[in-house]
Amino acid sequence: MKRVDALKKAGVNASEIDRTSGPIGLFKTKNSSAITVSVLAEIVDAYESSPAQ
Repeated sequence: MKRVDALKKAGVNASEIDRTSGPIGLFKTKNSSAITVSVLAEIVDAYESSPAQ
């Protein structure tokens, strides 16, 4: 996991790393539309899952 290793090397603690999500790195496509839809779905999910402010 290059992302996790880079964050650790930068001094980010484990609890902060556990809160991150990196779905973009999982794509094996260059189809920008598919990536955009996936990223927006992650944003909507995070927004709807957060407690009301």
